[in-house]
Amino acid sequence: SVQLDSSTTTNPYSSSNSLSQTVNLSANVTYHLSFYMSAEAARGQATTSTLDLILNGGGFSNSTTVFQTSRTGTDTKATIAQWYLETMDFTPTSSGAVTLTFQDIFTVNGTSSNSSLDDVILVAVVPEVPNGIAVAAMCGMIVIWHHRRRIVRVR
Repeated sequence: SVQLDSSTTTNPYSSSNSLSQTVNLSANVTYHLSFYMSAEAARGQATTSTLDLILNGGGFSNSTTVFQTSRTGTDTKATIAQWYLETMDFTPTSSGAVTLTFQDIFTVNGTSSNSSLDDVILVAVVPEVPNGIAVAAMCGMIVIWHHRRRIVRVR
């Protein structure tokens, strides 16, 4: 996991810390992004963290989705992170390089608001064929095969 630090109003930390990755994607293909996010475990205090996901390229221009997570602060030692699965789907309109930027956004709390990020996965979504279509296609192939077999025997 990685922690993105922008946890105080004191410079230089008031500017958001970020992490980026550029990938080549295909146009008109839906992609599924998933990752785990956690608010910083800070001395057992309740904390909320905000993370912007910014897409650039592939028809996106600073397209931003906001993710936010909170921790209850009930643990007094604050040694255990509370991880939450976050997901989103997106479809580029043009093929090529797309940059995904995870940017921590300062959130006012009684303690720091750093976001942590882990297990980022990006996959192309393959549409499922409904069962009825698959069965109809197989029946059609059997009928064609059977019909061709009869034609061959007649000759």
